[in-house]
Amino acid sequence: MNIHLKAISPRGKTRKTAIAPLLGAILILASFCAVGTANAQSNFQPGYIIDTNGDSTGGWIDQKDWLKNPKKITFKTHEQGSAIHYTPMEISAFRVSDERYESAIVSTCVDPVSTNRMTRFPELTLVLDTVFLQVVVEGKKRLLYAKNELNIDNFYIETAEGLELLRYKRYLKANEWGYHAAENKSYLLQLQNHLEDFPGIAVHIPSVKYNLESLSKLFCMYNECTDIVKDKKRVAFETGACIGGTSTAVRFSSSHSSFNFLTRADFGRSYDATAGFFLNVVQNKRGGQWALSNDVLYTSFGTNGRYTDYRSEGHYVIHTTELAYSYIKISNMLQYRIPVGAFRVSLNAGLSYGLLMGRHNSRTQELFLFSLNRITEDEPLERPPTIDPGYFYGFSIQLNRWGAELRREQSDGVSSILILGAPVQRTFLMVKYRIW
Repeated sequence: MNIHLKAISPRGKTRKTAIAPLLGAILILASFCAVGTANAQSNFQPGYIIDTNGDSTGGWIDQKDWLKNPKKITFKTHEQGSAIHYTPMEISAFRVSDERYESAIVSTCVDPVSTNRMTRFPELTLVLDTVFLQVVVEGKKRLLYAKNELNIDNFYIETAEGLELLRYKRYLKANEWGYHAAENKSYLLQLQNHLEDFPGIAVHIPSVKYNLESLSKLFCMYNECTDIVKDKKRVAFETGACIGGTSTAVRFSSSHSSFNFLTRADFGRSYDATAGFFLNVVQNKRGGQWALSNDVLYTSFGTNGRYTDYRSEGHYVIHTTELAYSYIKISNMLQYRIPVGAFRVSLNAGLSYGLLMGRHNSRTQELFLFSLNRITEDEPLERPPTIDPGYFYGFSIQLNRWGAELRREQSDGVSSILILGAPVQRTFLMVKYRIW
């Protein structure tokens, strides 16, 4: 089969960028309208580079939203150090987070894949390119991958002659009614030859599609591997500690007059400390825009209210109610992350569940009936809910390992009496530190 080959300079390409649309902010994010392209933002993560002599140097690599394989990377020996840029001609490999890339000069297919632009011949049009190839599957037989400037997927295998492109192309084929889409699946024969020392795999090759998931499964099967490494929809984990403060208000409501001592009392806000830890599960699509964040926090509040039940000039009752509750609060939220310069802003929303750890509620009734004065005490909320469900929303901002979060929460509250509502509103302001 004839293959057309032409050489181009890797510097002769125009880099495309995608302007990330700015979503409407939940609280006060109007100032973030200057968000640029995701590729232009900084996201330094621990990693290392390997120079052309095979020596490795640890540090921090700017892990951008690489929808296409990078043509250069930015490296620092430490977080606050000076940035150094490297191209595939200057280093042999690098690794950041769980992604490994190797420098290579390879042939890449540039034939259009959309039906209205496909060519009418099955031969591939190839160009030479200098790239960082992503190592998709490690093992005895490795699979490498690159998405080129035309958004075309290219997969590579290692042979005795070097890296070899797995050849695949969609093209238009003539028939009696005109043209229809056809496929050049030369890669299937290449795979048969490349993996021939494992006879049991041959039966699976004809059904292999030319995509990341299907090819990864095949190579993992060959290497007796159970993980599909580097799927673009993989997840990464982040964990750390958080500390801050809360502002809490409880508001009672009821149509029954017997609860006037609660509904008409003015309970002040409570300001308290909170602390805990978090675990984030990030959709690490080379940029991690979506994350599922989970945290466990200790929270508490205490407040009191006073109400006077005035019946006549010489007959009235003063009700003084004191409330104090503490919880272990488990929160699950969905985050949408937006890079803004060196910062990462997240819009958050989710559900919370408070586990009651301690409580105190008491009411003092002071009766005045002319010259008679009598004081009684009781517990107005005898069986508060042991689980306090709620919902919340807010936003957070992160710079490297440090972050801050503002969160607004409303929960069912402290009443289990059907005719008495007692929702609790909390505002959290926390500082976070990511450990890893």
